[in-house]
Amino acid sequence: MRGRLTADTAAMTEMGSRLVSHGYAMSTSVRDDVTGCGSQGVERAVLEFAMSVAVELAAVQAQVVAAGEVANTAAADLEAADAALARAAR
Repeated sequence: MRGRLTADTAAMTEMGSRLVSHGYAMSTSVRDDVTGCGSQGVERAVLEFAMSVAVELAAVQAQVVAAGEVANTAAADLEAADAALARAAR
């Protein structure tokens, strides 16, 4: 039996893009009571967080793809070993 491990990289990328888009869509009309400079500081912090999450998602995506490749190679090796055992048993 052979299966393939795949990553939904499109969904991961879309999630990161949506985080950044929502950050850009935030209103800047609400005042920030702490700094008095409006919500631009808050928006900037949220955008930085969203971008860092997107970068982390890209790193995780690469790890998932690499793990899938290792799993697929291992599955192929197991199939070959199983076939060799079957031939040897004859």
